[in-house]
Order: sequence, then structure tokens, then C-alpha cells
Amino acid sequence: MDEAFAGKVAPYLLNTLRLLCERAQANQLPQAAVRYRERYNKAHGIIEARAFTAQPLGEALQQKLVARLAALTGKQVLLTVQTDPALLGGIRLEMEGKEFDGTVRRRLDTLRRDLLRAN
Repeated sequence: MDEAFAGKVAPYLLNTLRLLCERAQANQLPQAAVRYRERYNKAHGIIEARAFTAQPLGEALQQKLVARLAALTGKQVLLTVQTDPALLGGIRLEMEGKEFDGTVRRRLDTLRRDLLRAN
């Protein structure tokens, strides 16, 4: 392991990898990486946000969205965007364990449910 990673990763990371392997817990590495990223982001005032749109968002629109979310939260925003044509239009945001759904699909589903309830 030292030959593969020495000089390529920080010493503390190499020690962590070595420890996980010695304890036969290397399968815990992905979960440990997720937890580390969560703690790092929290300590540095960073939040991760995911946006789902029916059409790809242009770079300018992504920058505006990041700026708006940063202004609302007071934190640096790391945005990932996924395209889902089933949404038909609008945007759905996931951030800090919350979901904000402004998609056409949700509006149609709500309208359908309300119409069925009225009958």
C-alpha cells in the first residue's frame, strides 16, 4: 500500500487506509469518505444542492441559481444538475435534507389528485 500511495496522498489518509485494511474494514471506505465530506463542508460553510430540470441548464442559469442559493443560505453552494425529461418543466431542488419542487410534473400530479378528490 505504501508503494501505491506514498507521496500521492496525505500521510493521514494513508494511515487511515492502512488502518482500515488491517482491521479488514476497507469496505467502510466509501461511507467514511461521505462522512468526511459532510464534516468538511459543515466546517467550511459549504452546502451541496442538487437541481433536477426537464431541460439542461445553461452555465449562466446555473451561476444565477448558485448565487441565489448562496444569498438565501449565507453559505457557499456546490450545485449538481441532473436532467429528467419526466419533470416536463420547472425545477426541483434538494438541499440540506429538504426538497423544493416547482416542477410541472408535481403541479399536474397535485391537480389530478385534487380533481379525483372532488369527485
